[in-house]
Amino acid sequence: MESSSDTSCGARRTAELHRSARNELRRRDDRFPDRDACVACGLPLDARRIPRADRGTRSDHQRRAVRGAPLPARHLRDGGRHRHGAGSPSLAITAAAAVSGRREWVGTIVVLISATAFGTLSVFGKLAYRAGLGTEQTLAFRFVIAAIGMWCLALALRQNPMRLGRLELLTLVALGALFYTGQSLAYFTALRTLPASLCVLIAYVYPSLVVLAGWAFWRRSVSIWHAVALLGSFLGVALLVGGAELRFSWALVFAIASPMIYTGYILLGERVMASVPAVGASAVIMSGAAIAFTLIAALAGELRLPSSSAQWAVGLGIAVIPTMVAISLFLAALPRIGAARSSLLSTWEPVVTVLLAVVLLGDRFALAQVAGGILIMVAVIVVQSAQLWKPGPPSALK
Repeated sequence: MESSSDTSCGARRTAELHRSARNELRRRDDRFPDRDACVACGLPLDARRIPRADRGTRSDHQRRAVRGAPLPARHLRDGGRHRHGAGSPSLAITAAAAVSGRREWVGTIVVLISATAFGTLSVFGKLAYRAGLGTEQTLAFRFVIAAIGMWCLALALRQNPMRLGRLELLTLVALGALFYTGQSLAYFTALRTLPASLCVLIAYVYPSLVVLAGWAFWRRSVSIWHAVALLGSFLGVALLVGGAELRFSWALVFAIASPMIYTGYILLGERVMASVPAVGASAVIMSGAAIAFTLIAALAGELRLPSSSAQWAVGLGIAVIPTMVAISLFLAALPRIGAARSSLLSTWEPVVTVLLAVVLLGDRFALAQVAGGILIMVAVIVVQSAQLWKPGPPSALK
């Protein structure tokens, strides 16, 4: 009897334990309804209480909604587009800042090289005259070669100028045939007689003239700094001319007319260039200038090819370095550092011209001329850094 009683008590305790275990399982089943099926199949649950077997049957859209679109492994390798995606946000921001910094440095170097190439124009002009080339012949050869090169560049960049509207095409051709041609002809006519360094410093009065003309014709605001820059520019020109002890000559008139014509070119061209691709528009402007100079050279009896190796070297040099290379590099720098900073850095051009003229051409300066040149350069920097005017078509820098 005693053993039978002990057995029944043990059975009751065992039954109670089984009941409590079943109740505990029921409570868990209420929280995880798929647990029995998973346990029966021997499959564990994942962290979201979804059977791992069922997880693979969900659509791609559902998986992306929960976890986001996965990145391919190749994008997480060195050199991949999203190689910083696996890192922390601070590392990604640092990497983006480094890329931006490199772009700015590259843009700065490119525009300085462009300004250096532009600075060789006056020296090439002097060398062309020494080699026996005429003004019209030199400019016709320069712009025909430059127009061909700019068209090739425009087509390579998919900026076909023929896709522009008829009115835009005619306006750009007129800018090249009238203003660009007039400015270049005046500058090279002055360059035949005057020193190269003097011509380029006088020509760089144009930023101040743009401010003055914008105020006079378009009622643009002029700050006190602009007024100081205007005064400094005109005083600098007076010191340059007076220090050189120049008498009245048509060369001096053409030298002063060059930045005036260029001012009109900028004011009229900036509105057109705002709505057209820069390289394609530059190709059309070059074409207009090439057509105009070809006609002028034909009327002057100078429409002929260079006749010596020296003339060919100078002619190709003036068409490639201060025209095609300078313009292309300037346009390449614009998306990296912007037009304002590019224009400001372009003030390196007259410095290059003066240095080359002193070293290669033997130009000399009096003390008053040095002061005048410094005044003009300071005025240019003041106007450019104000960023209250647009530099106009970037292709027309002489």
